[in-house]
This record gives sequence, C-alpha cells and structure tokens, in this order.
Amino acid sequence: MQQQYRQCPGCKTNYVRDDSLNITFGVVRYGVSSQECQNAVNELLGKEVMEFVYPPVHRLIVDAYGVQHPPHFEYQKQLGIEKRFLDASVQSIVVHLFALYLAFEKKIPLLEISQHMSKFILYVDTHNMQWPALTPPDNVGKVMIADLMKAQNAQEYDQLAWQWAESAWNAWSEHHKLIRQLYEKCQ
Repeated sequence: MQQQYRQCPGCKTNYVRDDSLNITFGVVRYGVSSQECQNAVNELLGKEVMEFVYPPVHRLIVDAYGVQHPPHFEYQKQLGIEKRFLDASVQSIVVHLFALYLAFEKKIPLLEISQHMSKFILYVDTHNMQWPALTPPDNVGKVMIADLMKAQNAQEYDQLAWQWAESAWNAWSEHHKLIRQLYEKCQ
C-alpha cells in the first residue's frame, strides 16, 4: 500500500499521514498545524527532556514552532475553529515573534524572556490594544523539526535550536519593525 502524506497547514512540511493520531491540544486546536506535525514536536520535546535535560534553548524551540504555524483564517474557518482560538492564534504569532526579537535583537538571556513576554502581554491587555493580525510569509523558514531530531548531543541540539529560531525569525522580516515598535511601547 502506498503511503499517503498530509501537509501541515502551518510549516508546510509533508508528513506520512497518520489517521490514528487524536491530538486535540496545543496549536492543533487553533487549526494551524496538522496532528502529524504536533506529534513530531511532541517527539522532539520528549527527546529534549530525556536526552538534553530541558535546556534553556527550549524557549527558542517553542517560539520557532509557534511562528512557523501562523493563522490561516480561511482554512481555520473551514475547520470550524472557534473565534477564541482564531484570536489566540493571532496573539500567539505576535507574542512568539516578540520573544524571538528579545533573543536575537535585544540579546536577552533565554531564561529571562518569559518574564518580558508576560510584561508585554499585560501591557497590551491593560491598554486594550488589539493584537495585529500579521500576514504570514510564504516560507516560514528553512530549518524544521526534522532537522532538530538529528541532534546527537546537547551541543548540536543548542546549535540547531538557534538556527531554527533564527530561520523562523528571519522569515518574518516584513514584520520586524512592528515588533520593535511594540517592544518600545511597552518599555
């Protein structure tokens, strides 16, 4: 029997179709990733914990994966995704880009980025700002989950995580100015 493939609507990676997966949490419920892609990131995170003892680059992993799975409103509406999850997918992109901005442009230590993200989210919410719906790039980056699965040791994993995050950050270059402006507003 010939294998069938399913393309992830977010990162556009083709995965062997697995209809036995029943993943309903995380970005799958936003309609921005396939179950196969969510399964791949779950495997990556399992490898990360078991082999590399939850390294600081986990911050980059979460953010790179997040921005590689942007909203696609037409597709999400076809799936019947609830409005609150549509809104969450819009917020998610901005927040994860903000984190990558902190890592690459502001050189904030990875273990401190979550604090800055919380402050940013609080600022936006308390000032009743609307989260901007950013137009995703055609290509969300050159480094993908499969690339990180090849890491043989913690040093390789760290290096690949930085490459993945940088690739994802650079893919969204059209929106760097806006992220920079949002950062400056909340300071």
